[in-house]
Amino acid sequence: EYMGFRRTMARVEKEIGTGKTKTDWWFPMWQPKTILDPKTKKKIAFADASLDTLRDNPSCWILHPGEKWHGFEGLPDNRCMLDPIKVTVLMPGVNEDGTLASFGIPAAVVVKFLDTRGIINEKSGDYSILFLFSMGITKGKWGTLITELFEFKRLYDENAPLEEVFPDLTDTWPDRYSGMTLQDLVAGMHVFKKYHHMNELLQQAFSLQPKPAITCAEA
Repeated sequence: EYMGFRRTMARVEKEIGTGKTKTDWWFPMWQPKTILDPKTKKKIAFADASLDTLRDNPSCWILHPGEKWHGFEGLPDNRCMLDPIKVTVLMPGVNEDGTLASFGIPAAVVVKFLDTRGIINEKSGDYSILFLFSMGITKGKWGTLITELFEFKRLYDENAPLEEVFPDLTDTWPDRYSGMTLQDLVAGMHVFKKYHHMNELLQQAFSLQPKPAITCAEA
């Protein structure tokens, strides 16, 4: 089921995630854009790969050095593999170099929206959401997830009032959220993160190797 979800999301992005207009956006996946077809030895789009190819060829999930999709530098070849059942859905808004683009949707907003629809994620970052495709996940379940992502996109594109999307916010903090739209909330959060260079600071923090002050034995 994880392969079906991954490929479907890639196909949707291929169709409507072109960025040609304000409504041409979708949620990218943290996975290769292309894979090597074992039969033809040619690269094909992940969206066009057969489920058999994705299932039977571990090479489809290897993180190769120099590929922009994973963002790791100095990575040895054939050393690391993506765990196919740990599915990371990305939010629009992060450039390939890790900086924030002018348009973006923080994951916290999408996470809250999915929570209201009874869809709980494994964990999330600033612009990513992880779903674990464990046993029991069916096409019906991941189909519901895609349906709700489409619903979020519809509400965003139509600039729905926040009272319609998150009534708990407008009811609890009317002075702050009353009269706002979904686009207002998203833009305010994204601009704050971009202005304060939060993604760059996070990358710097994760790139530093911590030095233990004392050993475990000493502690």
